[in-house]
Amino acid sequence: MKKLPSNSIDLVATDPPYGISFMGKAWDRAIPSIAIWREALRVLKPGAFAFVMCIPRQDCLARMIISLEDAGFNVSFSPIFHAFASGFPKAGNVAKMVDKRLGAERKIVGIKPDPRYQHKFTGNASAPMGNVDPRRIREDHKFQTLPATPAAKALDGSYAGMQVKPAVEVVLCVMKPLSEKTY
Repeated sequence: MKKLPSNSIDLVATDPPYGISFMGKAWDRAIPSIAIWREALRVLKPGAFAFVMCIPRQDCLARMIISLEDAGFNVSFSPIFHAFASGFPKAGNVAKMVDKRLGAERKIVGIKPDPRYQHKFTGNASAPMGNVDPRRIREDHKFQTLPATPAAKALDGSYAGMQVKPAVEVVLCVMKPLSEKTY
């Protein structure tokens, strides 16, 4: 953006990192800095809008809004809520969660019979896997394991719907202020 002239862009539409370390990825450890948002503000024309995607978690929304406001954006507009039908609650294996929390390593006793898990995941899709995206399946998901702790053994086979997949994404609507109010 540094090479772009000031007041030259009509709209910024972006889906920046949310600061949640999505899937443990380093690129998503922090939201964009105020300096980045100031640069976006600089290149926008006065009165131009920026549409900034964000997840609906309150901590993430608050940090993103404050960062945009600190950069100089007018944040007094209502957001857009992008709802999509693919969200569904996911059940988590309680015994695996207990072992993970306790730092116990589970014993591998086999490979799941599901054909999706019979391949070495390299990050590339392959025809035998159907519509499964290998980037969304961790290598360790293919293994059948045994509970490692007494607590996990007591809960083996239990599932809980504590891992909710969101079905909405928030689009923050912010504006580069005008020198005089005309709206």
